Amino acid sequence: SIITIPICLILIFFSHQIISTWVGDTFYLSARLLPIHVIGVLLCLPFAVSSCITTAYAKIKIPGIVSISLVAFNIILAVVLSRVLSMGLYGIAIAAIISQIAYMVFFQVPYSCNIIGLSLRRYMMQSFIKPLLLSILISGTIFFSIKSIMVDLTAVNLLLISLLGATVFITYIVGYKVVFTDIEKTHISGILKDPMALLRPERQEDPNTQEIYES
Repeated sequence: SIITIPICLILIFFSHQIISTWVGDTFYLSARLLPIHVIGVLLCLPFAVSSCITTAYAKIKIPGIVSISLVAFNIILAVVLSRVLSMGLYGIAIAAIISQIAYMVFFQVPYSCNIIGLSLRRYMMQSFIKPLLLSILISGTIFFSIKSIMVDLTAVNLLLISLLGATVFITYIVGYKVVFTDIEKTHISGILKDPMALLRPERQEDPNTQEIYES
């Protein structure tokens, strides 16, 4: 969460500048739709690991039924918002994030916590709420200030990249000190010292094979 939330906040606050620099001002509608889709990512991505739990425990029947039901709900809601309420593409985007949040936050996470016997309150607090509040306090405040000061900025420039990069770096450092546990800090320190360790699978030798070698 502490890694993805500041990046999501950049896409929300500076969507116009990013889209304008990338594909030009003619895609202004994309700049308005991007924050809506990013909100769904911001609220759901930190909980994506919970889907691995249901797969590992072979508890996929109920999630499958719920996900199919929400697909139907998404289609109906998109039609209602886009056509009946005349919201157009905004309605389709809003319907998508409502369905995503309904599945991930209100079903997948509680269901996964129930499977492994983990406190839902503790999981939500450690994996989402604390990183979210920290990111909003640091990154959100600074991004809002930059947006207010550089109100006439229409494209991404070197100064903006430097300010955003510095803000994200500060958020990561404070998050490392405040959010992570001692075990997580030790694990991250090991990765930073030897990044290639992530690509090297742990070697587990068969005891029988080891005996043959020794004989």
